[in-house]
Amino acid sequence: MGTEGDPGIQAGGAGLSDSLRVLCPSFQVSERIQTLPPALPALLQHMLGCLEQEHGAEPVAIAVAALWASKDAHLWKLCDPDVSRSFQGSEAGPLAALPYHLVCAGRPDLLGSLLTDLRFVAAHVRLGLLPVLGQAYALHAGSAQPPGEVGAFRAMVQAGAALLSENPWLLAQLAANAPDGSSLGAQAQALAPPGGRLLLWRNKAQDAPHPDSVALALPTSPTCVAVSPCGRQAAVGSTDGTLHLLDMQSGQELKTLLSGGAGISACVFLADGTLCLGTSAGGLETWGLRSSGRRCLAGGVAVPSLAWLGDAMLAGGSADGTLRGWALASSSACPLWELRGHKGAVLGLAASPQLLASASEDFTICLWLAETLRQALPDPPPAPLAVLWGHAAAVTCCAFSADGQHLATGGRDKTLLCWDVAGPAPAAPPLWRSLPFCHRDWLSGCIWVGPLLLSCSSDGTVQLWDPATGQRLREFLPHCGPVSAVLATAGRVLAVGRDGTLAAWDMLGVELTRFPAHPGLVNQGTGFVGADGDFMVATAGCNGRVQLWSPLEFGRPRALVGHSAPVCGAAVSPAAARVLTVSGDGAVRVWAAPWQTGCAEGPGWHCGAVSALAWSPDGTLAVSGGECGELIVWGEAKALAAVQAGSRSVCALGFASSCSLLVAPAAGSIWLWGLHGDPNTGALSLEHERPLGEVAAPVTCMGPAGAPGSLVLGLANGEVLLFRAHRTALKPLCLVSPDAWAPDPPEYLFEVAATPDGQLLLWKGVREPNLYKLRVGESEELEKSQEAKIRLWDRDEDANSSWFSRAWLSPDSSLLLAGSDGMLWTRALWNEEDDAAESWSSEGWQQQRIHSDKVTALHSCGDVLVTAALDGDIKIWERATGRLLGQFRCAAPVSCLQPRPGPASQLLLAVGDILGNVYFLEWACLRGDEAEPRPM
Repeated sequence: MGTEGDPGIQAGGAGLSDSLRVLCPSFQVSERIQTLPPALPALLQHMLGCLEQEHGAEPVAIAVAALWASKDAHLWKLCDPDVSRSFQGSEAGPLAALPYHLVCAGRPDLLGSLLTDLRFVAAHVRLGLLPVLGQAYALHAGSAQPPGEVGAFRAMVQAGAALLSENPWLLAQLAANAPDGSSLGAQAQALAPPGGRLLLWRNKAQDAPHPDSVALALPTSPTCVAVSPCGRQAAVGSTDGTLHLLDMQSGQELKTLLSGGAGISACVFLADGTLCLGTSAGGLETWGLRSSGRRCLAGGVAVPSLAWLGDAMLAGGSADGTLRGWALASSSACPLWELRGHKGAVLGLAASPQLLASASEDFTICLWLAETLRQALPDPPPAPLAVLWGHAAAVTCCAFSADGQHLATGGRDKTLLCWDVAGPAPAAPPLWRSLPFCHRDWLSGCIWVGPLLLSCSSDGTVQLWDPATGQRLREFLPHCGPVSAVLATAGRVLAVGRDGTLAAWDMLGVELTRFPAHPGLVNQGTGFVGADGDFMVATAGCNGRVQLWSPLEFGRPRALVGHSAPVCGAAVSPAAARVLTVSGDGAVRVWAAPWQTGCAEGPGWHCGAVSALAWSPDGTLAVSGGECGELIVWGEAKALAAVQAGSRSVCALGFASSCSLLVAPAAGSIWLWGLHGDPNTGALSLEHERPLGEVAAPVTCMGPAGAPGSLVLGLANGEVLLFRAHRTALKPLCLVSPDAWAPDPPEYLFEVAATPDGQLLLWKGVREPNLYKLRVGESEELEKSQEAKIRLWDRDEDANSSWFSRAWLSPDSSLLLAGSDGMLWTRALWNEEDDAAESWSSEGWQQQRIHSDKVTALHSCGDVLVTAALDGDIKIWERATGRLLGQFRCAAPVSCLQPRPGPASQLLLAVGDILGNVYFLEWACLRGDEAEPRPM
């Protein structure tokens, strides 16, 4: 009957047989009960054998098949009550059980037809069964059935899992925006409500953007992951103390082990058959995976630092100040010694062939002879060879030079010390070099690079030192926050900040790359050498994605999309060509290595972030500018031409006419470019026409100045410049006395807009902005009609932590301000009293949270409001009520957005993100006549 492998059935059967035996003496039941099998599978086989003896084998087989068929029919009835295959009235339980039942019944073909039916997918989305749907796709992938269209549906569900969990009704939009070549587009039209508008991706990618993955659901949340040295096995720890051993090739679970602690906080393979894990209670255990034997190395106290003293010797520093040593065998660990040399927690360990150094919270560093620690110690154990005093606070890191001659230590006193540990007096090593206050905050790490020393700190900097001279050779440009780790490889320096920023330099301090390694906070990052020999960095983030980077090759990240909750751990097996991830959604995913499968690029790539966008006056062409200085011309959502405008980032773009374009770089001269078409081929090209003059600060905003062919530019130092087509240079306009350009505090012009009657609105200052209402007079000078300071922050802490990033004046004279915290401030109407006011308070303004991160775009288009933010979302709002009407999630944070000029009923958006993608999104209907948009 196929029940041999179910432990629950076996346990239930044993309990039933035992109960019958207990009742036998009381009720004088026949002695035949005493001979019944103790387990339920054997009991069922016994009963079937009796039935076959009485009625024959064929009638019993027919009866069992009828029972199975009746269960099949019952499940179908519960999943599709009206037998219309719409699954509208389906229940969660039967819907979750149906895929497994079909596989057991030998019908993977029928399961495949369901998994490629958008109505079946919609039922799971509606009932909150996205994890169950993922398991159903994994079941089908494990069968011998050809994948067919199932792969396209599975990729769509994995990529949109996070968005669908928030807004289930966006399923039709996700299906419509899936790559062509499947029935998703046709089914999306049937699923979409008549007249309902969606954001349709007109230049969508035509290949799946990520490799396939196998999902394994866990009963409790996973906490850590590790891959064996051979790459064939992986271990996943969980919050309930369970250790799951997985096969990296198939993703199937091999065995389950239970640790002695309440939960597993970390794990690492010591060898292919030996695993070391740490528990949340401070315990340290080793497991022999072949014998499933466990040995406790430490318990009751946290072990914050570990170091190898040899191939089979492990030393650990504890929070109580003790050091412990273990001799490790293939399946066991033998405690050898316990030493007491510190009065505070051991925060760092470093080993050389001769010495072991322990850095402690008690301001000291202890040196121990490594040779004596590789064997059992006498009683009483030896004292430290030397105790080094020199730090005025806790010592947080230590590192030996490659030749073992010197020891570097860093601490919370912001000081880096170098000790000569190879001198004639090993019991009293002298201080070789002191670098006091080498950082502005405590040191978090140090490593040797040949004879030089690298240090990183919570002040956000990475420093390169020559200990021989005590000179600082290089300060690598700082991170925005603390630096948690620094790494040197192949003449390159890499640093990962706690804010997720990844930066790389050469040893001369020239920055090679710097980028946010993840859209949002990064939970974990690791480096490894890929199959092609390139150095790779993997980052796991709070948005449920794992991304792989080639920072030294300037490679673009490859997103592994499929988790629906933050990713809390990742490990890579180059040998098995697999990536393993664990997430708060309770799932473990095994991914095919993207460096082998390859990843499709998006619709259009810049080398870096898209920094500016502009539409031609007639809306037929769009131009995008990148942070690496390139320009791309677009027509009908396709790239038509590209040119390198310079080496600096393009800060702003503006069309002066249908064939001329103003390009403002981050520094240097502003140029007028011409768009020219080849009369024979029709090909477009961009060419320099003339320079318009250099600017003293970057251009922060650009917009129409009222008259045709006129543009106004706002600078970071508060200056205003006017462009007129008949002029050969930009004309400075006097707004206020220009400030000396200083980004902090940022008192610059951040938005410019034109009113319907031709007046200009300029916004200066991002914390308490000044709003200027101006007109360009006949003498081409600014005529100021109104100025008001806007003070919307009621508390000082709000003003210090948030600022305004975008502003807009809607056609009905409503004022809109969007902030760095994702808030939208709205003021109904600009009236005559406002013209006379010199300052506006928060009274009369309404607030609404529209995004979870800084708003980067804000536009009023007819009766809808379009916003975008660093959370990666583009949203369409009903302006009158503030209801959310549409949403699209980009692959990365949105850096800029511009709507096409023209009627609001034909809304087309050009969008750029920080990874260089350019999207063209149309707010349109999939089918039916125009109707009111469906609010969420």
